[in-house]
Amino acid sequence: MASKLSIAFRKATRRDLPAITKIFESSLNTTHEFDDARGYLSEQMRDADNRFVVAEAGGKIAGFIQTDLTSDTADAINIDQLAVDRSFRHRGIGSALMKKAENIALRNHFKAVTLQVRADNDNAKHLYEERGYKKVGSHWWYYGDGTTAYEMKKSLVPEKPSTSGWHLPGFVKRWMGLTA
Repeated sequence: MASKLSIAFRKATRRDLPAITKIFESSLNTTHEFDDARGYLSEQMRDADNRFVVAEAGGKIAGFIQTDLTSDTADAINIDQLAVDRSFRHRGIGSALMKKAENIALRNHFKAVTLQVRADNDNAKHLYEERGYKKVGSHWWYYGDGTTAYEMKKSLVPEKPSTSGWHLPGFVKRWMGLTA
């Protein structure tokens, strides 16, 4: 019987950069080329709008997530990177890191989290859908190899009922299945 994996989460530091870079490069190796991953990640870590969280298991960095507080929509943060070391996959680490990103969003008064995922990355899409993310758009030729990215979003707060002034008659609501 396998022992339960103990995972600790913390803010990433510059000392984590080699391990983060290795995981990043391994994850991207199958999706697209990246000339200077370490330089890119180092620059991203210096950006005050980015938050990096690492997951540690057995004293080793098992994965990381990068969120950007300056997404294209004012009410959402964006998950820029999520990667888990291959030897730690399918153990709930990716899902737990996403929960950390959602908590960062709420602490910073955002109402939603967005992300982009390769249209052909079925494992990642499944993870995101399980966590409540919905496809809200597509970006053609988003990646260097021409692959489409799906834009996905998760609302973190209940949506308020419409206040547009439109009121449906009772028989229409019943016909639409909006009331019992």
